[in-house]
Amino acid sequence: MQYAARKIPLQAQLSACGKINSRYSEGMKTAFDIIEKIGRPRIKAGLDVDDRIIREWARRGRLPASWFDFCEKATGKKLDRSIFNFKGRL
Repeated sequence: MQYAARKIPLQAQLSACGKINSRYSEGMKTAFDIIEKIGRPRIKAGLDVDDRIIREWARRGRLPASWFDFCEKATGKKLDRSIFNFKGRL
């Protein structure tokens, strides 16, 4: 007996082999990804920061912890806290 191949979503395949963590929004794994998803104009308006500040945090690769709530609301996704500059773990 031959079984029909099941189509498994790519995200499920990658999650099963450890390539992505499915708890967090796909495609947003870096500070730059989050900034690009939200958009610089929206970040500037929502957080009252200028382009220089946004560029600097993107360059550092981590975002300020104070931006976490704004970024989650702006993306509508659960974001990986390790991308943000939180102090030690509890």
